[in-house]
Amino acid sequence: MKLGYFNDFFIYAELGLDLFELAFKNDRGDNTYQIEKSNNDIDGYAGIGAGYHFKPFKIEVFTRARQIDGDYWEAQEHIYSGVQLSFTF
Repeated sequence: MKLGYFNDFFIYAELGLDLFELAFKNDRGDNTYQIEKSNNDIDGYAGIGAGYHFKPFKIEVFTRARQIDGDYWEAQEHIYSGVQLSFTF
């Protein structure tokens, strides 16, 4: 979900979550092969961004704080930033 001002110049705040994990999360504990759930919460993120759309190009800068983990893997960085250049036709 993004909320903000969107025109040629745009600025926004965003929130998101992993819909696949939300739909298939199983915390019932009735799986006999399941050893122990340790750290497998539904992944999500929050971010801000801004950019300018000068047709046909769009440039955007953003920063996101994310929570991505699993039973056997966890992201080493939780904040990342980037610049995106898009060409639309």
